[in-house]
Amino acid sequence: MYMTKIKRIFLLNRSFFTATFIFFVVGILFLLFSSRPGGFLRLNPYHNPSLNTFFIYFTNLGDGIFSIAVAVIFLVLRRYKMTMQIIFSFLISGLFTQLLKRFIYSPRPKDFFGIRENILIIKDVTLGGGASFPSGHSATAFALATSLALYSKNKKIGWVYIAAAALIGYSRIYLSQHFPRDVFAGAVIGIGVALISYIIIESNPAYDSK
Repeated sequence: MYMTKIKRIFLLNRSFFTATFIFFVVGILFLLFSSRPGGFLRLNPYHNPSLNTFFIYFTNLGDGIFSIAVAVIFLVLRRYKMTMQIIFSFLISGLFTQLLKRFIYSPRPKDFFGIRENILIIKDVTLGGGASFPSGHSATAFALATSLALYSKNKKIGWVYIAAAALIGYSRIYLSQHFPRDVFAGAVIGIGVALISYIIIESNPAYDSK
């Protein structure tokens, strides 16, 4: 029964899952052939004032407040399944991410490199500390993107959601907040949790009328 449902989900959302598959393949290959600092330095050096401003604001789409705001909008629209999907995905992925941050010491790029490398540091934006892994913004962004894609009526634009989430993930590297592996781990958590939440909600008869 569950396998049939899962197969149907993949068939209905080919655009999203194709884009997700490409993202995972590219991400895995990049991480396999790049060291932790090396991968960051390959993706971080391309800066200009316009991009700085854009990413400072765009990265906030991966903040939990944005996901809650989107959930509230769907609640007002009486899209109750979508509301539950977004809230559950956000809360569970956030909890899992914070637990990993607590138990895995991983310095952020600012502290990792110090003055050894000329990386982008923006006052009041680029943070230090030892909670770099995994990226919470990335987990939230990919959880929301997956939720929106799965419940979208237009299945052909599923790739747009994963592309937007990937750009949010890149913003975390651009702003020197995270390493590529942090973003990739956040993406795995966000997509995995959102997909499991979706299967549970869609498989529960109690939600059929919501």
